Amino acid sequence: MMNPYRIGIALKPFCFMLLWLLTTRVGWTQSNISKLTWLKFDRAQVQWLQGYTAQTKLPDVSASMQRQVQAVSVRYLQPLADHLGILVGADRAWYHYNLDLNHNMFERMDNFSQAYLNEGIIGLGVRTQSKWLYVLSYQENYANLLDNRTGKTHQWRSQVVKGEPLGNAFGVGVSVRYGDFGRLYFVYPVIRYKNKDDTWRISGSSNVYFSGPLGVKVTYKINDWLRVGGGQSYLKVQFMGRHGDITETKQWLAYLNSEWTISQNWLLSASAGYLFGGNLYFNDEKISTLSPQFSVGSSLLWRY
Repeated sequence: MMNPYRIGIALKPFCFMLLWLLTTRVGWTQSNISKLTWLKFDRAQVQWLQGYTAQTKLPDVSASMQRQVQAVSVRYLQPLADHLGILVGADRAWYHYNLDLNHNMFERMDNFSQAYLNEGIIGLGVRTQSKWLYVLSYQENYANLLDNRTGKTHQWRSQVVKGEPLGNAFGVGVSVRYGDFGRLYFVYPVIRYKNKDDTWRISGSSNVYFSGPLGVKVTYKINDWLRVGGGQSYLKVQFMGRHGDITETKQWLAYLNSEWTISQNWLLSASAGYLFGGNLYFNDEKISTLSPQFSVGSSLLWRY
């Protein structure tokens, strides 16, 4: 059994708005030290990512919105026994919203407004002899918004997965978030599949900052260092107004993705796609439809 206090640094994949969408795959790939697997993470990961969403028009309220994000993530998995492990991590994200909301429910904000979010996460995974994996994690989020206001949310994730530690695996997960930014509930598939020569891979996809992990990504191996593919995801984006009101967008994202394996420890990813079929809500009331938006994102990952 390894020392549970040896904690090192890491980063997890994710590309904002799923072009900012590279993360929250629950996955531990810890094969050398134990049989425990939390689907995608190596023992330690550190990642920097950034994304940009083009200006979108809100025709019903004569308004527009633009979004940018930069984020850094850290993850570390400490095996406690052959079938037990604990995951710890932290994230920091910077959001920039260019809001021009000309509606009686909003105060007009013509300039860029900035917010940042700190997230801490701790999780526990148990793998049985029959290749079932049970994962439970808790995440606490602290956000500093406009006018030096702060908000706090709590998030629980639970998963049940069947499969090999480094092979194919399938399961289901539940994510529940509640607090100052309203409530988000997701039931999502957990997927990791690759054929015998690893030409094709299918995996679940998610957005750790703005949505639940609801989506599927498919990639094709060009050579040992390049994979290309695409996927879709359902996104919920939430932010809090000046008076504590909850503003939310719900959209689908379709995207293309490329992954470059720079070395055994470094992975570079870039994505581009469209957000479409979305609506804007204000305190659970639909205010406007959202025009399609072009989004791009990139991510640099170090893993150990």
